[in-house]
Amino acid sequence: MMQSTNTSTPPVPSEALLPFALITFAISWGLLGAYIFFPDSTVGWFGEITGKHPAFVFAVWAPAFAAFAVVLYCGGVQGARAYLSRLGLWRCPAGWAGFLLLGIPLVFALGAAVKGTLFAVPFPFDTLGAALGAMMFMLFLGPVEEFGWRGVALPILQRHMAPLWAGLVIGATWGLWHLPAFYLSGTVQSGWGFAPFFLGNVCLSVIVTPLFNASRGSILLPALFHFQVNNPLWPDAQPYDTYLFVVVAVLVVWINRRTMLTREGAFTEVMVPREPDALIPVMRILLTGAVYVVAVFAAGFALGVLRMLVLVPLLGALWAVLFELPVILTIAWLVCASILRRWPLSPLPAAGMGAVAFLLLMLVEASLSNLLSGRSLTEHLNLYAELPHQLGLAGQLAFAVFPWIQARRS
Repeated sequence: MMQSTNTSTPPVPSEALLPFALITFAISWGLLGAYIFFPDSTVGWFGEITGKHPAFVFAVWAPAFAAFAVVLYCGGVQGARAYLSRLGLWRCPAGWAGFLLLGIPLVFALGAAVKGTLFAVPFPFDTLGAALGAMMFMLFLGPVEEFGWRGVALPILQRHMAPLWAGLVIGATWGLWHLPAFYLSGTVQSGWGFAPFFLGNVCLSVIVTPLFNASRGSILLPALFHFQVNNPLWPDAQPYDTYLFVVVAVLVVWINRRTMLTREGAFTEVMVPREPDALIPVMRILLTGAVYVVAVFAAGFALGVLRMLVLVPLLGALWAVLFELPVILTIAWLVCASILRRWPLSPLPAAGMGAVAFLLLMLVEASLSNLLSGRSLTEHLNLYAELPHQLGLAGQLAFAVFPWIQARRS
């Protein structure tokens, strides 16, 4: 098992798991319980509870408060620094990076397709600002929990049981911890069924456990995982997203069975000083992603003008896209090769380059759709219900994957 090699930082004892759990439940269940059992007086003091109410946010952050209380008590300021150094760990196997960036959205898309809400339900945000605001709020809501669940609880449990069982225990605890929110009419959970939610929490906990160990105890990557699961941009897929995450959890356990069923190699320390993974590659990822999207977008814009003015009147929208698609993909492939010759990247950073380029491309397209055609964000996204736009989206996804493919080949 991975152990701390720094004797100047005292370890967090396994017994600290009890006060961590007590503080977490005391804050969350105590605060939300006051709204359930003493609604009139609590509303009089704090106001009506909603998913954005400061009291609700405070309750959601309870695992983080408990984690910092335990870390500061056991290790003081030096221990807190060692603990927070795990935020700088962002490296993980390429498969996990792909799952975080593309696999999780795909689960929600498939679930929504089965439910019939993928294109039938309007996009919940009418403006880009509203969508970005919702994403920023969710970025600082649920992911903060990971300071506790994966920051403290998982390493301690993995000292005493295999990662699979540790993930199941935390998942069950995590699901039960949410229970009071289901009795409050102002929260989103009040409209959900608890049993599918509980099952989903258990599966998500199992899925994120091997990612946590593969990243050497990173807090950052489980937080990103948490954000992606709660991302407000994904379509409504309940309860089918839960069923799909059950399948994903089974596959993850099978693929990682050698590490999930033994404590050998599991990350077991809370306060281990870590050198943050180098930030220079991050700047290169952002730079190459920006250059890639600018070059390909310029070519795509020129081809798009030709398509709309010449090909669509002659061939129709579908055949015009089919004619344009191989041309722009060839250009994207050549541009990508040129960029990677100038700024070589290994496969994982190259995948980041593609992700950055894809996100920038989506942002630019939505902005131009509003500026040139007056479409709202909902109207723009509704275009993807049409086959020509679906083919275009498939090409854009290929554009995003090209850097990773070329980096692996080289």
